[in-house]
Amino acid sequence: MSTGDYEVVSGGITRTYRLHVPEKYTAVGDENKQAWQGAPYSAAGVDDVKFTADLLDKLEGELCVDTDAVYAAGKSNGAGFTAILACELADRIAAIAPVAGAFYQPGKRCAPSRPVPVLDIHGTGDTTIPSGGDVSATCRVCRPGSATGRSATTATRIHGSRSRVTMY
Repeated sequence: MSTGDYEVVSGGITRTYRLHVPEKYTAVGDENKQAWQGAPYSAAGVDDVKFTADLLDKLEGELCVDTDAVYAAGKSNGAGFTAILACELADRIAAIAPVAGAFYQPGKRCAPSRPVPVLDIHGTGDTTIPSGGDVSATCRVCRPGSATGRSATTATRIHGSRSRVTMY
């Protein structure tokens, strides 16, 4: 997408929104894929953690932000990035909620400054990123419990056998 005005129909109502993409912005990595920091195909040299911290600095400096209630959520690769934020910005992120997360081994052990609560949402029918993790020759994906060094303590099934909430 590029900078411009866009529309989305939600609940039968057409709504508009404006998207700004900086002129020289690129987040395309290997295989011509866009990805947050941490994925093996993410763009080299991009520091999304620093970007997030800088964005929080700006928003907190200009708006009334409850700094004890800053949460990160994402889906797929974005979910994996929330785990990196929990590791690197634990002093600024209250909790994370990854959805269908691709959690790649980051190459260094996660050692957050404090425990960060996690609500991990992942369907057991996901064949792209299996809910139990996957290790292959080209991709190493792990669950948040192994990435953070914590093990799952409670597992509760909701909405039948296709969904699961796991507390770490």
